[in-house]
Amino acid sequence: MATVGEEVGLRQVRKDELDALKQRLARHLPHSLAVYGVVSLAARYGLHSLEPASILVPTCPRSSCLTVIAPIASGAMQCLLVFWSLEEHTAKDVTDRLSRLPHLDWNQPVLMYCVPTVLLPSLQSLSSWGRRRVTLQASHSAHLYQLKAPTILNAKLPQMYHVTRLRKEDASAVWTNWIFNNFDSVESVRNDIIHFPSVGIRERGPEDGAGSLQKEAEGILVSWICTNKFGWMGNTFTLPHHRRQGLAGAATISLANQLLQEGLPAFVAIEKNNTASVQLHEKLGFERQMEMNVLELLFTEAANQDYLE
Repeated sequence: MATVGEEVGLRQVRKDELDALKQRLARHLPHSLAVYGVVSLAARYGLHSLEPASILVPTCPRSSCLTVIAPIASGAMQCLLVFWSLEEHTAKDVTDRLSRLPHLDWNQPVLMYCVPTVLLPSLQSLSSWGRRRVTLQASHSAHLYQLKAPTILNAKLPQMYHVTRLRKEDASAVWTNWIFNNFDSVESVRNDIIHFPSVGIRERGPEDGAGSLQKEAEGILVSWICTNKFGWMGNTFTLPHHRRQGLAGAATISLANQLLQEGLPAFVAIEKNNTASVQLHEKLGFERQMEMNVLELLFTEAANQDYLE
């Protein structure tokens, strides 16, 4: 099996390179927003916080914004996240490097996550990645919405609720109620909760009143949102009996404020047909930044003569 290095054309980024990489990615915002978000998390909380994912950059000394995060999830689906500038690298150069990555089983489907629409035509023009024939299918698309400055500093909650941080014991509830939990494992969700900012809204028990902080922390979890290693805010959910009371909006704006205070981008991914979520986030002050696509890649080995054509 190949190792990351000269043979692949990619290497793991060093901690002392993260700030400079962020600056290079920032020049390509908003198209680089997803990868910029992941690199920002690593710069703030450490490269270990992204495990099992690694951030990879070119081995050549010339600085570029080409950044690969793989594997970005640990569930049943293989996922990677990539951004590059068409002024610095061709799609063929990037995909040739990706095809040699040892992180993924290229005999199985691979999801290329959060591909900016500006990069889509260059990828669709390719029939092969390295020595592998590829069939590329766009599975779905969404928009990234970002809050750049808080517009509602404190969302008022009914007295029966209070805002806390998620605990690692909450990971099972978060993962179970996540519609896309086939993308990741409960252990990975737990890792995100441990390392990154999150918000859990809990219902006070009848005896709590204005009780101790320990009692408040023991309330029943009814609504939540967390920061995941994809770089954005997500996994948002409110238990059915507690909906229509503004809990999701309160949790979202609370987490967004935390991220902004940490100097991190606060953004969410919303599928195009989810008008209710679009309306909620626009009301909170989020603005649409870019369209992104999830691509499913199916590979077959190409014969030598096919590769050389």
